[in-house]
Amino acid sequence: MLATPATTERARPSTVGIFCLIWFGIYFNQGILIYLLPLTIHKLTPNAFVIACVLALNPVFGFIAQPLVGVLSDRIWTPLGRRTFFIIVSAPIIALCAVLIPNAGILWQLVPLVLLFDFFHSIVVGSDHPLLADLVPPEQRMSVMGWILIAMELGSISMLFFGLHFLQNRFGDASVYWAAAGVQLAFVMTPAFFLKEKKAVPHPDRPKLSVKRYINDLWGNSTLRRFAFAYFAGSMLENTVRSFISLFAVYTLLVTKARFGGEWTLTHWVAIVGALPAGILIEKYLPKHRALAGGIVIEMMGCAYGLIATGIGDLAVMAVLFGTGFVIRNVTIKPFFTEYIDPDIIGQVGGALNIFYAVGRTLTLLAGGAIIKMCGNDYRVIWYYGLAAGVIALIITLRIPDLRFEQRRAARTSRD
Repeated sequence: MLATPATTERARPSTVGIFCLIWFGIYFNQGILIYLLPLTIHKLTPNAFVIACVLALNPVFGFIAQPLVGVLSDRIWTPLGRRTFFIIVSAPIIALCAVLIPNAGILWQLVPLVLLFDFFHSIVVGSDHPLLADLVPPEQRMSVMGWILIAMELGSISMLFFGLHFLQNRFGDASVYWAAAGVQLAFVMTPAFFLKEKKAVPHPDRPKLSVKRYINDLWGNSTLRRFAFAYFAGSMLENTVRSFISLFAVYTLLVTKARFGGEWTLTHWVAIVGALPAGILIEKYLPKHRALAGGIVIEMMGCAYGLIATGIGDLAVMAVLFGTGFVIRNVTIKPFFTEYIDPDIIGQVGGALNIFYAVGRTLTLLAGGAIIKMCGNDYRVIWYYGLAAGVIALIITLRIPDLRFEQRRAARTSRD
């Protein structure tokens, strides 16, 4: 049964524009975590498993910070709003960590900074489900998510091309981290002040929150359970790419950092071109579970191609495949999921869902790092892991019904 929408008012263009600015900044910094931080850690230790353990701090804090903030943001109100309060407080701390990370001379100086960066970055990233449901009606969420994805990909491209390809190549790693700090303040913290959130109306019959209730609000619904498992397996597939692609390119394909930064922007250009059309077309013509399955299959094709890749041209092919699969999956999954959640607990249930994503990412980093280490630091073996994760994600995703699509189809049939 579909939940009552959190809002029935169409999102204003200014709200969509603020969303886009915020997620541009978030994903510039996400690019730091995905592409530059692994290479920064590699300078201090070449051990793939140690690198993976440090990178795993991000998802570990994700399944601590995001559920906690999700519950709190459903229940508080501040002069800065409820979700945006956490964004505004977290952004300057992330910026400070970004400035300090390149000055860490040994691994154990780096780790505490990564801990803080990861913790507050997880808080900011976890605001996407609730804000989308709070401020955008269901029928508009796919198209708005398309605009947000375009902004996210522009943020990633800016980090890769302006950061890695230009700044790092000319001024070193520190300049990229400084740029990330500035972006965090200008594009994440500042626009968040202008998001006009509304106080939530509590559900009159909602039981008092307890550990049992927290679990049952997600686990007690069979559809939400399937979403949770699909999110877990999809996280394993997605983070196979996110966590190891820069290391694979630089240390297996022997591509320079700058060349990788320029070439891998292809995956984000594909998403920019495809995000809005995908959101509109999927909402209108396709059941969302089948669209998600199609995205998973295309990403699996990228993993398969990684097994035979030998140079920069092959990296470009992988970028196109991963970019296509990514945009289909990510323009669909969050709007689809929010249709099944009661609006007054969207932060709570969204945070609980993020636990499954974080566990999938943690498992991928630790298991992937261990596998790569056992295979003599050969990063190519990670694509077998990605293919296995894709099969699991595909099977689960195809079992999630798209009730709203079925209702629309039934209504059209009755009219005919």
